[in-house]
Amino acid sequence: MQEKNLELTCGVAGDLLPSYVDGLTCEETNGAMAAHLAGCARCRRLYEAMGAPADPAVTAAEAAREVDYLRLLRRKKRRLGILAAAVTAAVLLAAALLAALPAYGTGVPAAAEDVRYSAWLDGDGMIRVTGSVTGSDFAFRREETVRDGAAAEIAVWKVCKGLGRFWGRSHIAFEAEFDAAQTEEIYLCGALIWQDGVEVSPRTRRLYETAAPYVGDAPALGRIAMALELPAAAGPFTMELHTAARPYEWTLHFTEPQSEGRAAETDAVMARMAPLLLALVGNLDAVSWTYQDEAGAVQARRVTLQEADAALAAQTAAYNEAHATAWAAAGSVKDYAADPGALEKLIRVTERRQ
Repeated sequence: MQEKNLELTCGVAGDLLPSYVDGLTCEETNGAMAAHLAGCARCRRLYEAMGAPADPAVTAAEAAREVDYLRLLRRKKRRLGILAAAVTAAVLLAAALLAALPAYGTGVPAAAEDVRYSAWLDGDGMIRVTGSVTGSDFAFRREETVRDGAAAEIAVWKVCKGLGRFWGRSHIAFEAEFDAAQTEEIYLCGALIWQDGVEVSPRTRRLYETAAPYVGDAPALGRIAMALELPAAAGPFTMELHTAARPYEWTLHFTEPQSEGRAAETDAVMARMAPLLLALVGNLDAVSWTYQDEAGAVQARRVTLQEADAALAAQTAAYNEAHATAWAAAGSVKDYAADPGALEKLIRVTERRQ
């Protein structure tokens, strides 16, 4: 059946014209539009205006402007990306600084090994403690004292200096006092510095931590010798442990030949050290040492637990007389390994130092 040509009004043709120009209408609509445009001058002028080919010069200029706009848009996006990354990094850095602020704003405890101190009992029954700490990375806040029963704590706080940390060193000196009748122990930055009526030195604390229960633990005995700095005091040595039967004995064989003066010095050092070794090793019964004298002969010396115990009373009395103290001698050198304060007393008595 033959289809009739559709007759379009100007209104319908105007609505269809954009799709017709873009080639989006069907064949039937195309025929109707062509027939209408052939007979309607108004719609034909509108069609020609919409469908007329563009001016090449105008088209090129518009294309260039579009390319420039796209380039500008990409440049802005790149800058915005860089800015966003910088802002993100700044936010993360600020968060890290804020996280650290509570610690460094109020301070963090100084390490005990960074603080120099001295403690003594004065004539008024007061324990006096003085000390100082110096550093380049931190300023130092004054000490605080906190009592807990018969123990006292002295804390030194490191406070962040900010940009000021790059200029100069910081120093703080502090002083504190405690009633000796009420204070049995004093801690400085967490480390015990006063016990049993005597200042506890860092060396004594280190030595106390090396105490071992058995002679047969060679690594533990080696740590004791290193803490006492025996190689520096008497020379290099090898060790021999006698653990098959009692008396359990620890022998140090000094490997360097000794001159006459050096041999006497080695004997004196070991005579002072033997009571400490006997105290720090739980089941040790005797300490001996050997060396080669200036004539090439091997010399051997020995101190037993019984000999060390028997000498305690006279050694303590001599110390008391020299330093105006009234310490009572313990029954055995083993008793002095009970705590750092007691060990400090044994060290002072045997080494005859204040």
